[in-house]
Amino acid sequence: MKYRGFILALAVILAASLAAGCTLPASAQKSAATPTAAPSESVEPAQQPAVAPATPASERIVVQLEEGKDRNSVSVNATGKVKVTPDVAYTTVGVVTQKKNMQAAQAANRELMNAVVKALKNAGLTDDDIRTANYSVYPVYDYTDGAKITGFEVRNSVELTIRDIEKVGAVLDAAAAAGANTSYSVRFDLLDKDPAYNKALTAAMEAARAKADTLAAAGGFTIKGVISVSEGYSSTPVYYDYRAAAAPAEEAAEPTYISAGDMDIKASVSVVFEIQ
Repeated sequence: MKYRGFILALAVILAASLAAGCTLPASAQKSAATPTAAPSESVEPAQQPAVAPATPASERIVVQLEEGKDRNSVSVNATGKVKVTPDVAYTTVGVVTQKKNMQAAQAANRELMNAVVKALKNAGLTDDDIRTANYSVYPVYDYTDGAKITGFEVRNSVELTIRDIEKVGAVLDAAAAAGANTSYSVRFDLLDKDPAYNKALTAAMEAARAKADTLAAAGGFTIKGVISVSEGYSSTPVYYDYRAAAAPAEEAAEPTYISAGDMDIKASVSVVFEIQ
């Protein structure tokens, strides 16, 4: 009986304590505040696609991109050449005079140059064929005892267009006989190079296609067409040094012999061919 009474008294005391607002122990509160962990799930990472090994640089195929399309191509260079006979000559002749007085030097030069131009026109040239290339006046110095002007030098030269190349020698001789005392090399050329150049260009394209066909046969591919073309031009005028061959007019029984010879007109092309 005594034991049962003790249990009853203890229960009454505990109930009174709860009614008075007693808190639970800290360990109990921490346990109650911590949520229960959810059951763990095993998540497998997403499988990445396999990456192919890199192709060695020596085995790669070079592809040219053109207008958004992939094209295999081969590039070739070629030159076409045409030999032609010149139909025009260009040269320069002039007069050099020296006098103590500048006006006297100019007057002497004017007299000689007028005689030269008259002789050139008598030889068949027109005003359009004679163009002043240079006219200059320089003081002449004596440096024996300092710099002292002792006179003046006048240089007057004209550039000639000789359209009848058979008369080049006769024209130059006429100029020398009239008083010309300076001359320059003769250059032979064509007045209209277009027809000859077009022939050279055609030859260059034919040579380029022949090269491409040779490469195709050796490489085991075929030519489909042309992707791009670029061109270049060159000509080789003929020069003749008149100064080395000209003889004094009084000693020349015949006109100075000057031959035009042949000149080359060249065209070059760079062609990119599409292949398959």
